[in-house]
Parts: sequence; C-alpha cells; structure tokens
Amino acid sequence: MTLYLTLAFIFNKWSVMNLWIFTVQISFMVEISQLYQADWINSIRSTLLGALLLGHGFLWSDFACYALGATMGKALDSFFIKKSEAKPT
Repeated sequence: MTLYLTLAFIFNKWSVMNLWIFTVQISFMVEISQLYQADWINSIRSTLLGALLLGHGFLWSDFACYALGATMGKALDSFFIKKSEAKPT
C-alpha cells in the first residue's frame, strides 16, 4: 500500500488502474529478484535500507500480500483521495 500511495503522489495524473498495475509489477519484480543471491546484492540487502527495499527471502505468499496491499491502496485512492479532488459540475 505504501508503494501504491507513493507512486500515486508522484504520478498524480495517472489513472488508479495504471498505478495499481505499476505497483504490482514493481512489487513482483522485487520479490523475484530475491531469487538472485549474488554477493554484491546480498551486501546491499544487509543494510537497513537495502533490506527494506529489496527484502531477504523469496516467498510465494508475498505475491498475494503485494496484490492485496496494492488493492487496498487503490481503494483508498479511489474512494477517498480522487473523490475529494473531483469538482462538482
């Protein structure tokens, strides 16, 4: 959800569906990258920021969690943020 809302802030002209798709793609790529265990990327993962951004271990269940978080961000964006910006005609 944090990634979705961050991207929504940066790309505020994008539709909620495009933001959701981009969020899920990034999240899935990060999870898949955890299968790659080279020394240089593991040294990045050993730092606090690297661990937060790249994670440590691959889990299939994380895909569902990422999709759910992105969907929750999309719902928050759709129902509360985008509606409050809409101007009545």
